[in-house]
Amino acid sequence: MSAVFAFIHIPKAAGSTLAGILRHSFCTRHCDVRCGNGLKGRPRLTAAALRRIRWIYWRLESIQGHGVVPHSDLHAIGGVRFYTLLRRPIERCASEYQYRVVRGDLAMPFDQWITTEIARNRMTRMIAGREDASAAIEMIERRVGFVGLVERFDESLLMWRRWLDDARVDIRYSSKNVMTENNIKRQVLDDPATRSKLKEANREDSKLYQHVVDKVYPGQVQQYGPTLTADREAFVSSNARPRLYPRELPSLILRKLVYRPLALRMAGVHPDGTVRRRAASFVTNC
Repeated sequence: MSAVFAFIHIPKAAGSTLAGILRHSFCTRHCDVRCGNGLKGRPRLTAAALRRIRWIYWRLESIQGHGVVPHSDLHAIGGVRFYTLLRRPIERCASEYQYRVVRGDLAMPFDQWITTEIARNRMTRMIAGREDASAAIEMIERRVGFVGLVERFDESLLMWRRWLDDARVDIRYSSKNVMTENNIKRQVLDDPATRSKLKEANREDSKLYQHVVDKVYPGQVQQYGPTLTADREAFVSSNARPRLYPRELPSLILRKLVYRPLALRMAGVHPDGTVRRRAASFVTNC
């Protein structure tokens, strides 16, 4: 199997914006994987499922999704190169709660939601499979080739493109899934009681994030070289994503009309959202 770049899409960490870059850069060579979020008890992308995805995406070079995680068996496939974006943990967690309330119709009060699995140390568990910063740091050292920071997004894009070493990658972008109102996030961040609960729920994520800020990211900056600041300023001043990439049309057709319906139906999910008991699937275990 040829090299496949695998983006670990952590929720509310600029993943949708980067996914847009992947779609217009890789086109039919990129797949937005339809599977779970890689958390305990939920499906994740497996090596077997990735091989089946290549039945449709036969030129596959890029994948992304919440179920694309380095603690799966994907590393057993030669040439899979993981990368991700991290965000300050309590801000990321507060943004996810707000997103779920506004866009996902979550009715659960914050004090209850913050105790659930999905709210606790999300970045660490997606990378390591458990709430253990040391394990996540080790996983990054062994299997994750690049880690960007949302707070330094434009700079991270430049370093990421050089890491990919692919001249076809166009990093121009427009932000995706950005909330126009942040009242809920601001409320839970500004209140001392809820902010304390955010910190407690993201203690391991904070350790992981700080390690990346202190050790991993500076190393990537140094590897890029002394032109990074000037390159970032030039990119910021010229960043204007075209409203339409004509070459995206085949990718859109493949994603919307072929891959998504097939993946869902073969996974036992009807277009109306009902679920069959039979789960023999195109995305088995993912």
